[in-house]
Amino acid sequence: MRIAANVDPLTRAVLQEARASGLTQAEIEERSGVGRNSLSNWANGRHAPSAAMLHRIMSALGMDAHIVRVIPSLNAIRRAVGR
Repeated sequence: MRIAANVDPLTRAVLQEARASGLTQAEIEERSGVGRNSLSNWANGRHAPSAAMLHRIMSALGMDAHIVRVIPSLNAIRRAVGR
């Protein structure tokens, strides 16, 4: 999975972990409920995931998803920095 340059750092870290996990996109989809199209759109920088979606995929990958829960509004932060 290639990750575009315009992907925000948190999403990039999650996508890199997904790639390093050795799981297929189908396995990640099954574990997280996040569709392959969503993963592809995130990686290509077409769309940014919501905090809830990041939390789901991070949990499925065994990552500490606590950081996503403490961010009051990930989308508001992205809008503020123009992403």
